[in-house]
Amino acid sequence: NPAVYLAFAGDTSETLGVLLLALALAGGSVWATVGLGVTRPTYLLAMLGRWRTLSAGVGAAALLGLYSLWRFGVDGFDLNGGRLDWPIVAYIGRPSLAGWVLAAAAVATLVIGIRLRDWTWVIVAVFVLSFGMDVTRDPINAWRAAGLLPVLWAFGPGYRAPGSRVVVAPVRTDRPT
Repeated sequence: NPAVYLAFAGDTSETLGVLLLALALAGGSVWATVGLGVTRPTYLLAMLGRWRTLSAGVGAAALLGLYSLWRFGVDGFDLNGGRLDWPIVAYIGRPSLAGWVLAAAAVATLVIGIRLRDWTWVIVAVFVLSFGMDVTRDPINAWRAAGLLPVLWAFGPGYRAPGSRVVVAPVRTDRPT
């Protein structure tokens, strides 16, 4: 996962975010999802369809946001950050080889998600394709923000934790049971 290498080089939270995301996906851990909501809330997109754990992560992120707003006021938030844009626009506006590789990985994720009707993959791919100019200005930022993409690829579409009752992708009926 490129985000892990970039995190070690830049001393950022992606390593912890990738670890917590893998733990949350592998075992459905509510505590891992809460930690994910506090460290890398955008990675919570990979938890779509796992509503109990997702709500815990979103709740933790919201509590941290409210505390930050109370503690630091509005000045601590960049309300016009431009972090998201229409899909592909920022990749065209700031072309780079690393950016196009990331966009190609996101398009592949989108195609696989649509083909297998795994809406988590579709939403994550659209999220990565919608990075704004301030993210794609430096391709390292785009790869850091897209750290959830390689984790999704590692688990595969429609992944279900052992013992989990949640199915994110439709059940195939053409396989013999």
